[in-house]
Amino acid sequence: MFALSAVGYAYLRNRHAADMEGVRRERGLAEQQIEEEQARLRDYAEVSSDWFWETDSEQRFTRFSGHIFDALGIDGSSFIGKTRREISTTQPNDPHWQAHFAALDRHEAFQDFSYNLQLPDGNTMYISISGRPVFLDNGDFAGYRGTGRDLTAQRQMQSILSETQDRFRAVIDNAPWVVFLKDLDGKYLLANQLFLEWLGTDMETLAGRTISDRIDAETARQIEIQDREVIENDSVLEQELQMTFADGTVRHVLVIKFPVRDSSGNMTAFGGINIDLTAQKNAEQARQKYEERMRSAVETLQEGFAIFDDADRLILANEEYLNAVPVARDILQRNGTFEELVRAVFETGLIEAVDDDDDYERILENRLHQHRNPGEPVIVKYAGNRWFLLREAKTPEGGTVLTFNDITSLKFAEEAARQAKERAELASRTKTEFLANMSHELRTPLNSVIGMSEVLITETFGELNNDTYLEYAGDIHMSGRHLLAVITDILDIAKIEAGEILLVEAEVEVADILGECQRMIRDRLEASRVNLAARIEPDARKFWGDARRLKQIILNLLSNAVKFTPADGTITVSSSRGRNGTLIISVEDTGIGISREDFDRVLEPFRQVEGIMTRSHEGAGLGLSLVKVLTEAHGGTLELESEVGQGTKVTLIFPKIRIPATDGDTSLIEFQRSRLNG
Repeated sequence: MFALSAVGYAYLRNRHAADMEGVRRERGLAEQQIEEEQARLRDYAEVSSDWFWETDSEQRFTRFSGHIFDALGIDGSSFIGKTRREISTTQPNDPHWQAHFAALDRHEAFQDFSYNLQLPDGNTMYISISGRPVFLDNGDFAGYRGTGRDLTAQRQMQSILSETQDRFRAVIDNAPWVVFLKDLDGKYLLANQLFLEWLGTDMETLAGRTISDRIDAETARQIEIQDREVIENDSVLEQELQMTFADGTVRHVLVIKFPVRDSSGNMTAFGGINIDLTAQKNAEQARQKYEERMRSAVETLQEGFAIFDDADRLILANEEYLNAVPVARDILQRNGTFEELVRAVFETGLIEAVDDDDDYERILENRLHQHRNPGEPVIVKYAGNRWFLLREAKTPEGGTVLTFNDITSLKFAEEAARQAKERAELASRTKTEFLANMSHELRTPLNSVIGMSEVLITETFGELNNDTYLEYAGDIHMSGRHLLAVITDILDIAKIEAGEILLVEAEVEVADILGECQRMIRDRLEASRVNLAARIEPDARKFWGDARRLKQIILNLLSNAVKFTPADGTITVSSSRGRNGTLIISVEDTGIGISREDFDRVLEPFRQVEGIMTRSHEGAGLGLSLVKVLTEAHGGTLELESEVGQGTKVTLIFPKIRIPATDGDTSLIEFQRSRLNG
């Protein structure tokens, strides 16, 4: 048997002690390393936004790195010993949770399962967890180990970003312009709804593509040039572009393109806005066409034409106006005002100069007032004895339209007419005075001739004893009385023209006047074998006027009717009331008539219608003209109706005031006088 010596034993004991000390030192180092590693992991866990968790085989929580819960005011220890089903606030039938619970029951690993947690302060915490199952060496399930992350800030940022995107989309989709974003290859990243409608597509189809298949080749080429210019110059571009789309639609747009940069200032894309100018361009073209048509129409006018806008600037003038007012060309080119135009007209001497400055300013102010408050036409005399008629009117927009007529020839004609009128009036007065004087000179010897012929006819101083002499005396007497009647008519005409006729007015019985006239022409009626009929309505028996002049009127009309009515003809005289209370006296015959073109001539003094019948009858041509002026002297009018070969009707219409009140006698006066046989 081997016996260990004391030395050997001591050696072994010392060696064992040394070995044990080494083991203790190594264990201490290992434990220190483990503690340091655990401390390091705890530090990582504390500063990390994630947390760690563990469950046992019954899936009850056994451990939490609970600092995150402390920050949120949640007691993490309250979760220890509870399953995930027990701490879930979600309804049991939530498919999201049911699928997760099924995976846990199958002991499957899971990644980024997200849910929300209601916090004590009422806020919501969004959480994402991941976990792996833990199995023992014998394969038995020991629980889960996993991590959790707080997604609240991320979700909030996503929500803000989503809201911002929605707002941005709402803004651009409701904008009245096209909005788009393209990458540096010219492919679309974004487009608003208006542009998509123009293109007839959607964003999903457009994204990452160009629109070359939706526009014509020239439009595509112009867009490519614009894109390249923005990219190469790294600057904003603004141009007008006519876009022709595949369906033939043409749009005029104002294109604005601009660089889009990242945070480093590098250009990463470019955006654009297209403002549709189509309606504006069409309106402008329509306005231009309207202005061209208007200018063409204005240029065809024979008068000067100018338009001033609501600021009184000259904006349009035709050549007729510019030729008449040469200084207006410069005013038109620079859109000068009407006041500038008037001053230029004075300064250039187009209107004769005014020496007095006060008069100049007064005339200027008067003209400006007339222009700003248009009313009656204005006559302006220009240098060179030229006259112009200016008419002005306001436009609905507050401007002024001016027309400019050269009335120089009219002015000369008016002056000539005035002078001719003065000469004619002088001649008429001279004639009237001459006729009046001559008539008086003729009346005296005529009265002697008539008186002496009456003495011979009546054989006052004894018989002539000679029928021939007696017949001659009768002819002399008849001719003298006829000549006296003509002279009387001439005197009446002269008095009327001289304004010297006076009416001796009284109540007159129309029947009495007609009876006197009938008796005076009885011999002529019988000699001409003409019938006379009369009808006086009950309410037209009386007349307020000059009895002698009324008899003169009717006698002249009857004399004319007898003169121009053939044998067996009829003359009808009537007096009646008109619808408006007027008195109507008419004389109608079945004579030779008068052509319509001669109506004016027969109403003129000393004028007769040439013809076989007129040349066979005596007369000075004063009958109808005298009737007309005497009727008008009573405030009445004369109407003439006639047809050649059928007869003539002269109607005198006197105003209601010429009918006095009736005396109650309403009997109809009517008589018929036929020619005498034989």
